[in-house]
Amino acid sequence: MHGRVDKLSGFFYIRHFNSVHDCDASVLNVQHSHASSSFIGKLVLDEVHSRPSKHPVDVLGDMNGLYGMSISYKRAWTGVEKSKADLFADYSTSFDEVCWWVETARSSNPDSVFDIDFDHETKRFVRMFVAFRASIYSFNYYRPLLFLDGAFLKARHKGCLLAASTKDGNKDSKVELDRRLER
Repeated sequence: MHGRVDKLSGFFYIRHFNSVHDCDASVLNVQHSHASSSFIGKLVLDEVHSRPSKHPVDVLGDMNGLYGMSISYKRAWTGVEKSKADLFADYSTSFDEVCWWVETARSSNPDSVFDIDFDHETKRFVRMFVAFRASIYSFNYYRPLLFLDGAFLKARHKGCLLAASTKDGNKDSKVELDRRLER
């Protein structure tokens, strides 16, 4: 097909059209320019939304089975990452949102402790500590026993998320603790 836009009218005119399709599926290969990572990301966007743990190997099979395209693993991986960034925001945006959250939490929780640590040169997140005023105050009524739990972060920026908790002096009776805090 060959067409042009007429400069005077602005209409698009088809000058030549060959309705016989004579190319075969070998055009759709790893080097095919239309199978870019952005295009693949748009194709798998709905699947990544419903299943965020979608693997590039699954995309390779889907592209070959549904569209007859053979793509590289790197292109499939980049496509999945781009669709995740479109859906869930990228890591840099998330870091900016963490900084905003800390400042907002500080202004609305005056006696709470928020400590965010990041590398000033690279602006890379290192760690964060959060202790709300109510939690700090209520530790006076807890047993002297502290439970720590950690969850490993396995995305591009690896790390560990730690949480501390304890039991109150009344064997987990939250109602009694609330009554003491109201006094």
